[in-house]
Amino acid sequence: MTVPRIHHYIPQFYLDNWTGSDGQLVVYRLGQPFREPFRCAPKNVCAERDLYANRALQAHTIEAQSTESKFFADIDDRAANALNFLLNRKPLEPQVRDDWARFLMSLFHRQPMEVGSLRAKARLEWQSIVAGTHRDAPQQHMQTVTLYRDDFTRSFAYDAEDLALKTLESVVDSERIGNVLVKMNWSLYTLAKHAPSFLTADIPTIKTEGLMQETSSVLLPVSPRHLFIACASERALGGLDKLAPKEVATMVNTDVIAHARQYIIANDASQTRFIQNRWPQP
Repeated sequence: MTVPRIHHYIPQFYLDNWTGSDGQLVVYRLGQPFREPFRCAPKNVCAERDLYANRALQAHTIEAQSTESKFFADIDDRAANALNFLLNRKPLEPQVRDDWARFLMSLFHRQPMEVGSLRAKARLEWQSIVAGTHRDAPQQHMQTVTLYRDDFTRSFAYDAEDLALKTLESVVDSERIGNVLVKMNWSLYTLAKHAPSFLTADIPTIKTEGLMQETSSVLLPVSPRHLFIACASERALGGLDKLAPKEVATMVNTDVIAHARQYIIANDASQTRFIQNRWPQP
């Protein structure tokens, strides 16, 4: 059985909506100075080799890749179906709402920087646990650890990786945050044809700091012409429905550019000047 080694933190089914007739995206890679965009397929962007693998195991094994091949594969398969419901304005059954909320939560946490931070924290936490165990352990135990130091090192690495990946899965599956998202007011904004299209990026969600306030909201471009909106109340939209389509596109795209870390993605190169004028500074 072939296990996936290239892990997409922004799934291909989502990026497919920005492809042209040739199946290619227009991609801007962040850096200094500004770089002209390049074209590539969704499979070649917003991905990293063995991002969610347990790096203490042999990377080609099923066990090492289970977070990608089972956990995120299930989330993305269900989200692809939910997105089809959204874009076709089909009634969203409770399970479909749950699936889409789970996908949104995954986008909050699955980027390389967040995963790297979880790995670092897990390693420190496991070091603390091991240090406490050693401090209280009898001398005979310490001699055993010294004798089998290689085995202990491998075990430590596995446990730290396992803790990091289980923590990642836990925060993505947070029942508390999931319930908040599901209970928000959901809508799909369709952009007029004469307005500039929506951009997306390696961090595509636009959300308020907290999700528990009356003004809380989550926005996600789901195609060049569609914006998913989840808000706690009408107040959270800040008069979005009163803005002209071009103003909506400008507001959303400015935020998308500001939050991007590595890639900004478009369906064509018509907004190159707009992007260049808002190019993130180091």
